[in-house]
Amino acid sequence: QNNMKKILVAAYLTFSITAFAQKNITVDEAPRPMSKDTQFSYLVEIPQAKVKQVEKDWLKYISIKSKGKATVVNGENLQTEAVYKNISPNPFNVYSKLVETTDGVNLTVWLTDNNAAFISKTPNSIEDLAVQKYVRDFAVQEYKLAVEEELKMERNKLNDIEKQQASLIKDEEKSNKKIND
Repeated sequence: QNNMKKILVAAYLTFSITAFAQKNITVDEAPRPMSKDTQFSYLVEIPQAKVKQVEKDWLKYISIKSKGKATVVNGENLQTEAVYKNISPNPFNVYSKLVETTDGVNLTVWLTDNNAAFISKTPNSIEDLAVQKYVRDFAVQEYKLAVEEELKMERNKLNDIEKQQASLIKDEEKSNKKIND
């Protein structure tokens, strides 16, 4: 019976480890529809994340050093006067939309200058790479948090199984003692 328990725990651990296979985070650039027609955007999938937590963290992330307000316009988040010197020396506006999927959360981002002109990037230009990095860094941060949370839950499950195993072993030892007596 002890061998069976050990096999179950080993199988559980093997399953848990394979469940944590790392996914590659990439930013997909393309024109996408938004509240102001179809505009050039950056889309990233954040695996294993939950939309409520990602939205809270995203709004905090884009508001760092911002001089403007965060609002919701036509179902999109809008942060005015965002500041990130690698993207632009001037404040810019960040429109974004978060959608929960079966695999995690999709984050789509559109940028405008302060005159509301959409910032269309030349692929692989310095600005374009800076926006990709800005969006990807956030996605990696959120993916890491989601995996840490999942790992914590799996460790709690393992602790519960180990407690059950210890209880079963104790019960078995008591039964063997009764039989021997």
